[in-house]
Order: sequence, then structure tokens, then C-alpha cells
Amino acid sequence: MVKAGNWRTRLYLSIMFRVTGRAIQAAGRRDPELREIFAALPPGFSFRLSVWPDGPELNIETDSSTLPRYGGSKGASDPSLHMEITSPAHAMALFTFAESTTMSAARGRLVTRGDLSHACTMVRVLDRVETYLLPRPIARRAVKRYESPQKKHRMRLAVWLGIIFSRGGSRS
Repeated sequence: MVKAGNWRTRLYLSIMFRVTGRAIQAAGRRDPELREIFAALPPGFSFRLSVWPDGPELNIETDSSTLPRYGGSKGASDPSLHMEITSPAHAMALFTFAESTTMSAARGRLVTRGDLSHACTMVRVLDRVETYLLPRPIARRAVKRYESPQKKHRMRLAVWLGIIFSRGGSRS
């Protein structure tokens, strides 16, 4: 089977999925609002974001203390919530921040399997993480409602250090 998208697209998306997954883990451990969001999810919650048909994916699981843990491209065989981007082109629009996550969902470019309320929660998590990862002008385009978090610069530094020094799913 030929993999969807050219090698540059796959490489870019793989890097973005790794950065985003590690950023969710780092921010979810440091940001009080995200810790609250993850604590409200059911125990053992697992989330997968992937590109159809066989593109890159990221997996997030909550551990016993409800902290998010990035599992790389290997996750639960049947995650609690699976959001699938319908094509590599749509994934590029989403991850080059030409289109927000909510607009992608509204246009039918995200297929969701799982509880809709959990999908809305994970979109909020993705939006919050994007405010830490991106400069303000880009984040305003990528996030439906841009809200500057308290102590944003300190948190941004902590998230980027968490991305750089994290070992993915092996951290607890």
C-alpha cells in the first residue's frame, strides 16, 4: 500500500504530532487549568489523533494520577476517543495553522469516534497547548477564542523545555 501524502508532508506531520503530543504532556503537568480538565476525564482515558488512511498519529493516556502521558505513535488498541483527520491535505491545513481545530471539525475534516463531550474537551486542550507553542499572531488564527493564559511566558518556557527534555511515554 502506498502511504498517503509525499514524504515531506509525512515528515512535517510526524514532527508536528510529536511536538504536539509532548506539549500536551508538558502543559498538562504544569498548567492548573489543563490539570483540572484532565482530572475531570474518566480514569484510564486514552486519546488518539491520527491522519487517515495510515498517516502519523499521537496518543495520550492519563495515568493513575490523571496526568497526561504522551505515548508516541503506539497507544491503546481501542482508545476512549479517536479523532481522525480525513486526509494529509486537511492535516497540513490544521498543522500549518491555516485552519483552526474547531473549523476543521465544523467542516467535517475531523472524524470522531468516542464521546462527543470528550472530543470537545480535547479540542480545548489542543487550543490551550497551541497558545503556548505559537507566537500570538499565529495563535490567534489557529485558536477559535484566543485567551492569553496567566504567566504565559513562564509556562511557554516550561512547555518547550518539557518538549525538548521529555522522553515521551516513559516519564511518570
